[in-house]
Amino acid sequence: MNKKVIKYIPQVYAVNMLNIDSRQYIVAGSEGRYPSYIIDLVSGDDTILTDGPGGTMCIVKIPGPETRLVSVMGLFPPFIGKESAIYIHALKSGHWTTSRLFDLPFAHRCEVISDGEDVWLFAASVSSHKADPGDWSNPGELLVMKINAGNGSKASPEVLMTITRNHGMACATVGGRKTLCISGAEGIFSFSPSNEDQWSVKKIVDFEVSEFAFTDLDGDGVDELVTIEPFHGNILAIYKYEERKWNRYFEDKLDFGHGLCTGIFKGIPTIVTGNRSGDRSLVKYSILDLLNGKIARSVLENDVGPSQTMIFKYNSTDYILSANQARNEVSLYY
Repeated sequence: MNKKVIKYIPQVYAVNMLNIDSRQYIVAGSEGRYPSYIIDLVSGDDTILTDGPGGTMCIVKIPGPETRLVSVMGLFPPFIGKESAIYIHALKSGHWTTSRLFDLPFAHRCEVISDGEDVWLFAASVSSHKADPGDWSNPGELLVMKINAGNGSKASPEVLMTITRNHGMACATVGGRKTLCISGAEGIFSFSPSNEDQWSVKKIVDFEVSEFAFTDLDGDGVDELVTIEPFHGNILAIYKYEERKWNRYFEDKLDFGHGLCTGIFKGIPTIVTGNRSGDRSLVKYSILDLLNGKIARSVLENDVGPSQTMIFKYNSTDYILSANQARNEVSLYY
């Protein structure tokens, strides 16, 4: 396995791969009070996306004719985030501008889904109020806001549900429908558009999940569920949906599990995740034969403390992108 460090960022936390104007970029931000950067995958040139405030939990692209990104900023360790908010970053005349869209104390995750006409921004908080970092007595909220280009946006977000210790959020196809999925202490929930400005909600599992992914690991055309349990948990699990329930097919031990992703790596369905405690390893699971338990586990690197990871392909090469927080590095493995 080869490795390339593409950027050093103190306390790097959030990473993502984006296509902008037919070029591939890596975007990365720190959970400390440092800038976020956008990095050209081919040239390695980097540009400051925003100077701050930092505390960057995630950065995603907004589909549409405009070049816009959305991020969560202002949540600092250990869960210091009364000033957290959702920000929009727009590329205009070759320069990035940043504006505060709305306040969301203790904001943690955001994601965007589109049905081809409308674009919805989802954002969630870990808690609505924390007297101290260990206080989980006040559930957080999941909010949604229409952010169409031009004048088609809603003026303010609306609350869809309350949820405690949110950590995971992802777009997925559930039951053939495009959905927004979110996880927390109460389980995993999916939201899909029903009627105008209405959302259909479904509980997928009823146990605490930190991070999750839906992906086909055995080639049968049906997605399995991969989870880290519980919040910042010590278990990586794989489930198959059979006879109207999720059956666990595999589990492995984690130590402060973090940074779960799935994808095809060198032709094999793959899970990548990290441990932010213990040996602080970045670990790859190659799913050779799920039904017969043939799963190859390999440590890509120890003492890196991954916070977020991603599998992607570029020019016929498969990459694993990792925010190696313990080493302040944005790294590619290939």
